[in-house]
Amino acid sequence: MNHRTLSACLAAALLLAAPIAQAGRARAADLPDPLDARAAVPPVSHESAFAGYRSAGEADVGSWREANEAVNRIGGWRAYAREASRPAPAAPGGAGAPVQPVPGGSIQPPPGTPVQPAPAEPAHSMPGHGAHRGALQ
Repeated sequence: MNHRTLSACLAAALLLAAPIAQAGRARAADLPDPLDARAAVPPVSHESAFAGYRSAGEADVGSWREANEAVNRIGGWRAYAREASRPAPAAPGGAGAPVQPVPGGSIQPPPGTPVQPAPAEPAHSMPGHGAHRGALQ
């Protein structure tokens, strides 16, 4: 930016700022002096944040016996367990295949997923950490 452009921008900024400064001074003249102990001040008022609060009331949860009977009718806790064990739909493009539970409680990865065996012993890269192995065994 050359010198003339910079001067023009500064002049425009001053022309725009002058009316704003005048308005600020006019408002300040209308306000009482904060250092004058005898200055008139407006009365203090307070409105609680809870003035417009409306209670939602108690939720009707129904009878616990009816709830237990409804669970019994659909098959008890086993119905919820079946619902939870259903496989999730596959993501588009075949990515993110769900993990399937198998009998006995172990989890098997989806077919075709490479499985890497866990290392037999943790690798200790810091000197002096080999002594911890004996304490853990």
